[in-house]
Amino acid sequence: MTNRLSAKAVLAVLEERIDHLTKRFDKYERMQEDLFSKLIENERSINDLSHVVREHGDFISLWRQTERAKFELSNKWKLAFGGAIFSAVASLFVQLIIFYLKGI
Repeated sequence: MTNRLSAKAVLAVLEERIDHLTKRFDKYERMQEDLFSKLIENERSINDLSHVVREHGDFISLWRQTERAKFELSNKWKLAFGGAIFSAVASLFVQLIIFYLKGI
């Protein structure tokens, strides 16, 4: 007994195997397309995130500059106010000394 198949049976087996391989290839192709679309989506998300981070960094930089300017202005006002008070106290002290010396 030989296990010989007829030509039609061999062609049928081969056709069945080709169909099976085609289905597997199509499945892998779909998976590859899904992965590629997820990759594109991730790239867009990363790009959007980098823009958000850059904008946030710009915002923080601007905020720091504003706070630094406020601090410098506050120090200038404190210095000016302190100088004015010192001048007034010194002038009052000089006037008291002059008044005291005239009274003697």
